[in-house]
Amino acid sequence: MGLATSACGGGASGDSAVPQNGEAGGGGEQATGGSRTESGGMSTAMKQVGGSGGAVSGRGGGAGANVAGGSGSGGGAGANVAGGSGGKSVASGGVAGSLSLDQCRSNADCPPPEPTASFECVPPGGTVKQPPLCGAPGWCGECGCPPQPLLIEGAGNPCDAPADCPQSGAVRAASVCGDNGLCAECVSNTDCGSEAPYCDFAPRGNECFECHADTDCSPERPRCLLSREFAPSLGFGEGGSCVACRETADCATGLCVDYACRPECSSDASCGGAMRACVDARCVAAPCQEADECGEFGMCTNSSCARQTCTSDADCGAANACINHACYPELGSCQRIYFGAP
Repeated sequence: MGLATSACGGGASGDSAVPQNGEAGGGGEQATGGSRTESGGMSTAMKQVGGSGGAVSGRGGGAGANVAGGSGSGGGAGANVAGGSGGKSVASGGVAGSLSLDQCRSNADCPPPEPTASFECVPPGGTVKQPPLCGAPGWCGECGCPPQPLLIEGAGNPCDAPADCPQSGAVRAASVCGDNGLCAECVSNTDCGSEAPYCDFAPRGNECFECHADTDCSPERPRCLLSREFAPSLGFGEGGSCVACRETADCATGLCVDYACRPECSSDASCGGAMRACVDARCVAAPCQEADECGEFGMCTNSSCARQTCTSDADCGAANACINHACYPELGSCQRIYFGAP
């Protein structure tokens, strides 16, 4: 998808006449007799080789196509083909051509959101960072949440007295009959042990939690992640679990991934190129004095390497692509970001 746009090649004069179908434009050569109509309702494609000619118009089964005269052949300034039945826009440059369903230059080229996912245009070699997802009811599955507590046997069962609730045989049991007539793990903090000393509300009745605030946690896992923060629709109270980090700033080294500090790299080479360096197990901009130190598409800005910026493929040189306003050797890919259980 994506909006079709027109891009002009070099050299056309503002006063020059617009050649008709089958004519050569501005000293260029029109190949194969002008227009070619594709079947299936697609746009007519026009091919112009060489020269610095003006625009050529063609008509086909779709919305038609406009081809701006290029200054060279074989993928030089390239041709921009607009319209057709659902086709994607093609910018000028050496990678000109229709984009496949998973190729992109920006998020606008990617499919629309799905019920449980959206799409992001990711440069070559990159991957999207998935947010934590709630899989199992009330907790996460294969994602970034604290360890799932053991199920509380009997939680939510109706009761008139403690004898109606499970008293033994389980690591965690809803052994207390609450004021609401339902079995729960606790009614007050005195019902909880030292490992999870705080009684608070949970969807199936009160449970014992590890923390209410960061001050309740140990230096090894210093941040308190409240259950309601990652499962807001389930009605948890103020109870939570202690985790190593909530964001990368909490980590002395590495990145905060799934609420744990994990190394992103072990060497400069593991960061994927001359523009990046490994510092404190994180990939950061490499230091530089000259742009040559930053590798292909690299710039040296304020003594740090940065990727060359662009507004179109032409800014990046022949056979390269402008992806999210930065230069890369090839097109990006549309990748899913899940915001619900897939």
